[in-house]
Amino acid sequence: MIKKRLTESEKLHIKKLVGLGLSLNHMVRLTGKSKTTIYHHFRKIRGRTQLPIRINPRNSQLVGEFIGVFAGDGCFYKMPDKKHRVSLHFNRSEKKYVDEFKQQVLKKIFGKIPSEYYQTNRYNLYYYSKPIYHFIIGFLHWDEKSRKTYSVHLIRRNYPRTFKIGFLRGMLDSDGHLSSKKISFATVSPELAQDITSFLENLDIPCKLSSYEDKRANRKRIYHITIPTQSFFKFLNTVNPRNKT
Repeated sequence: MIKKRLTESEKLHIKKLVGLGLSLNHMVRLTGKSKTTIYHHFRKIRGRTQLPIRINPRNSQLVGEFIGVFAGDGCFYKMPDKKHRVSLHFNRSEKKYVDEFKQQVLKKIFGKIPSEYYQTNRYNLYYYSKPIYHFIIGFLHWDEKSRKTYSVHLIRRNYPRTFKIGFLRGMLDSDGHLSSKKISFATVSPELAQDITSFLENLDIPCKLSSYEDKRANRKRIYHITIPTQSFFKFLNTVNPRNKT
């Protein structure tokens, strides 16, 4: 059988190449394997990504959570073949959180589990979906001529309370810090920092905004939003973070 011709390591390598959006012919050139040898595995992985996406926007808290995670750890890339790849990146140590996020957020909003692959110490989730891309840019804006993290921010802030709670949860779980001694958010986007502080104030959760200039070359000013110790309990009960690793 075709499956037996590839080692587990080779199968993982093919899965990674599919995740990078490479064509079958390109993968044949890179791996040195025949097209028939890798075709079965290519179609098995790629085929899953072509199932229709059915976006369910009714749960505004889950939508806010997804948008918060994408703002913190997501990216978009238009492939050479015109496909739209939406990706989320996590540390490999966060697998328990990622498994919950896939089932409890992504599957409920988009009707399917994303594809995934490992890359060094990163755990990557992705969809090939133009509708998801347009769904995202209905909430977020960023300068496409530079790194998304420099300028990403919400297009508006007049969302329902549930969306704000979800957005703060997604931002904290992706780009924040949670411990028994500190709860904080960090971003290099000044407008995103204002989105976060605005939502915290709307939820009557005190916070402190500060920033500092990174002296290293080609670095941006970093904005920190910190929750004071006396407000930890209120923040945790209101936002209910998922990622406690």
